[in-house]
Order: sequence, then C-alpha cells, then structure tokens
Amino acid sequence: MKYSSHKYTFFIDTNRINARKKCEHMNELEQLASDGKCSLIMPKCAWDESEAGPNIERKSKTWGYFHIGLDKNTSQRHWYREIESVVFPNGANTQNQINDIWILVTAREMGYPLVTNDGNSESQPGGILGHANLLKQLGVIVLRDEQAVRVVKKKLILDNLYS
Repeated sequence: MKYSSHKYTFFIDTNRINARKKCEHMNELEQLASDGKCSLIMPKCAWDESEAGPNIERKSKTWGYFHIGLDKNTSQRHWYREIESVVFPNGANTQNQINDIWILVTAREMGYPLVTNDGNSESQPGGILGHANLLKQLGVIVLRDEQAVRVVKKKLILDNLYS
C-alpha cells in the first residue's frame, strides 16, 4: 500500500537522517510523521549506511526507523541496470554509488517516493535529484524534503475540504 486515505509513506535517504535537527524541512516532515500525517521509513541499504560509523547521534536516530530490504531477484537486477544507466551512465563504481542504485530500486519496487538531498546542485549537477525526470519515467519518484512537506500539507488541506 502506497498510502492510506490519511497518510503518505516516504522513504528517506541516508542524507536525510537529520540527527542534529539542523534541517528545517526534515524537522517539519518528522513532526508530520510524529503527528500521524505521514510515515517515514528507510530502504535497508540507506539504513545500513546511516547506521555505520562512529556517530552515536546518527546511529541512534537511524535505529528509530523501520527499514525494508530487497531479495535482489532477477526483476530487481533488471531495474538496477536501468536505473544505473540513468544515474551513473559510466557505471556505479563505488560502494556509495551501488548503494544509491539499490536505494532507488527499493523505492521503485515498494512504490514510495524517496526523500533525498543527493544532487542537482552546482557541486553535484547530476546525482539522484539531477535525474529526477528520467527516474520518474522508470517509476521512481524522488523529492527534496521541502517538496515532501508540501505534498503532505496539500493532502491535509484536500482532506479537510472533502471531510
């Protein structure tokens, strides 16, 4: 189920853990989740990345998230290759790039939009967000956290109008 009549479910990427609560829009999205207006979960690959390393604040925040992984079957490997050709046309050459592809495959397979801050900037013109339109054609929705907040708020307004 992608969402119920009253809430959306979003996957969050590793870079949206917000352990120090310095990201205003993630704070707002997390509050909406806490209020039961949406759900935030993680692809297993992102959860593993977030949980790794010595930062106890980040680990602790990560442990609070439910995560979903994939079996990496034939169909999912097909989507891995398709998504890799879009995001990394020369191939995923690092573990972080490989993880990014599996995160996107998981988002596609589960039907949940991925909230990320990866790419589409001067320092990283490509990345995940820089390929949002092409990813959408493959069935993967990627959003910045401020976009996810707007989606939830718009849904709440519509719900109030029709209830």
